[in-house]
Parts: sequence; C-alpha cells; structure tokens
Amino acid sequence: TMIAAGSIFYSDLLVEEANLPDAILYDVNEGERVVSFPVDTVSTYGNSIYTGNYVDLYVKAENENNKIIFGKLFESVKVLAVLDSQGNDVFESSSEARKPAKMWFAVKNDYYTLLKSTEAISGGVKVMPIPRNASYSATDRDTTIGSQYIEQFIKGKIMNYVDPSYDEASNSNNQG
Repeated sequence: TMIAAGSIFYSDLLVEEANLPDAILYDVNEGERVVSFPVDTVSTYGNSIYTGNYVDLYVKAENENNKIIFGKLFESVKVLAVLDSQGNDVFESSSEARKPAKMWFAVKNDYYTLLKSTEAISGGVKVMPIPRNASYSATDRDTTIGSQYIEQFIKGKIMNYVDPSYDEASNSNNQG
C-alpha cells in the first residue's frame, strides 16, 4: 500500500521486499518471462536445488521412430524460488519440513515459448532440471540453448501463432 509523506504508520506493519507475495518477480529482467515448473523431492535431487542456483534443463521425449531423445534444452537457467504447494519457500526457516511443488525461474521470451511448447506435444515431453556444482552457480550466467537438435525437434512438433495485432515491443494490443 502507499503511505503518504508525513503520515503516521506502525513500523511493525512494514514488510521487507523479499517477503512480499510477488517478490519472485523482482528478479526478472526486461524481456524475460517467469516459468512455474512442477517439481518434487526427487526432481530437485532431494531438495539440493536452491534459490539462486543455476541449473540446466534437459528434455526426454520420443521421436517418430519410437526412439528416446534425451538432451540439454537450456543451459544456465537461474532458479528464482523453490516453493511448496502452499507457495511457501521450501528453504525458509520453519518448524515443519516442506516438500517442493514448484520451481520458478525466468527465461527470455522466445525461450519461454519453446519451453511451454513442450507441454503441448503429444506423446509427452518431460523437462528435468539438472543441477551443476556449486562453483557453476557462483557466477551469473546467461541462459543459452543447450542443443540445436532438441530445439529443432520441439519446433518441428509445434506451430507458433503470433497475433499480428500484438506489438511485443510496447507490450500492448493495438486492436483499435
């Protein structure tokens, strides 16, 4: 809420920015979109993927010849948060153990489309976060495509529709 200059307020009602319900969105850069990704204790390697870590996203799918495809879709994806089913931070100090349900991260807009397209491919495409070592996460990194083959496989299974009236640059829908 807004507090007018010079007005009286109770300091114990103030909340740190990190504790706001939408705090995850503050770490998202311009030109990126947030992804909420379902996880569990096994897929987070026993809760060893933490907020701020960089992970690689691998894909497991089946091609037209019923052969399994397994490879890196994205490299260096920064984890924004790991939350339980109630939206609480799994690693926040608490008297109860929390089970991970969602992992949040942000990717470039065109990567977002590619990633979300995996959900629509018939036959199922499984996306898996794979952690790296601690020194890998110690340095900020740019997310990149991990495999041109995996990228082309996914793009070959989907058809992107772009609304010609939507202007991505201004984030406005120009339908007069």
